[in-house]
Amino acid sequence: MSVLFKQIQSSEESSSTSSSLADSHQLSAGFLSSFPSNNSSNDSLGSFDFSGPSASHLDSLGFGNSTTSLSTAFSPAQLGVRSSQATVSDLKIKGNLHGEYAANLDSFCAASTEERQLMTAAWTLELLMKIDNATKTQSAAMSEKLQKDAREYAFLVLLSWKLSSYSGKVSDAVIQSMCDTGIRDVPPENETALLKELGTLISEKLTGDKCTIKKKIYDSLSPTSKHRNLALLTKAIIGQSHNVPLTVELYVRVAFLRSVAVAVKSQPTYLASKDRFWEEVDIALLDIRNVKDTEKITSMFIQLYQNDVNTFGAPENSGLKTAPALAHQKTIDICATDVATPSKVIRQWESRLKDHNDGTDRLNGNGKRRRIDSEVQDEEEEEVSGATGGSGGSSDA
Repeated sequence: MSVLFKQIQSSEESSSTSSSLADSHQLSAGFLSSFPSNNSSNDSLGSFDFSGPSASHLDSLGFGNSTTSLSTAFSPAQLGVRSSQATVSDLKIKGNLHGEYAANLDSFCAASTEERQLMTAAWTLELLMKIDNATKTQSAAMSEKLQKDAREYAFLVLLSWKLSSYSGKVSDAVIQSMCDTGIRDVPPENETALLKELGTLISEKLTGDKCTIKKKIYDSLSPTSKHRNLALLTKAIIGQSHNVPLTVELYVRVAFLRSVAVAVKSQPTYLASKDRFWEEVDIALLDIRNVKDTEKITSMFIQLYQNDVNTFGAPENSGLKTAPALAHQKTIDICATDVATPSKVIRQWESRLKDHNDGTDRLNGNGKRRRIDSEVQDEEEEEVSGATGGSGGSSDA
């Protein structure tokens, strides 16, 4: 049983007696029009063939009896025809083609029509492949927009009023919520390296945000704090860098978190020194879910909210107004509900519940906490994981 529920039960008992793309070379098909099609790979692109029936009309000009062909009697320049080789050379210069690219152009000019079509198809596919690879390379660097979206969604999931565990793999829920709400550039499952990098970024964001939230909640307990009112505390947690509306559901969740902080602070210093606030939050959530009755669960959260209002002041007295939830908040809440509580936290909760049911006091005569087998086992697992370079569990840090 969590310290929160132990405190509530104790309170109830006492009250009964007296709450982009990388650069790529462009393949231009326009230069093909500079060369007339020729079915014979042996014919020169710049020559003229005056043999055959079409040449009969030249007899009246006195060329028919000549022993020298017209093509050899006059140069291409004299006939007003530009050499194909000169055109090819100009194209190489204008396109800055050299090496294998210049050789490819020469091969193209010497090829037949069918060969040219095949060569064009092959080069086009090669270009598409390079573009695709360049796109993947750019995505692997994680765009600034993807990083910004990941940080924003990490915060939205962390503040979800339906988050089922704060010490579990919240980062997985963040990525899933990004996919479900249509965030672009989220890497697919087969890109494991990029997914791992994205998960690391999200986990780091979650760790920082959890530290900030915990500090602001504990600071609000001070009688001189400017954020004792629930609405002011929630606004301070959101800060200036996030666009999160003040909703009644968010007030209820923050009131729950502060209730845990109040319960933890009322216990001996051993719990605070262990710095396991978020595990204690998860244990309290397990207590609530263990009720297995929706109406009773709702009633518990409302009672904790009402207790906060009675102690720290009603949100409406802050001057801040509530607002509708974000359009995609419902999708985020669904993903937040799927976060599993780490097994070591579940074992701690089960042990405490057993101790409570057995009527066993968890503190010894000196006011120090009695260590239980499951927690000793957890500490041993953490030591082994650290010694072997393991991740130390499945939860986000």
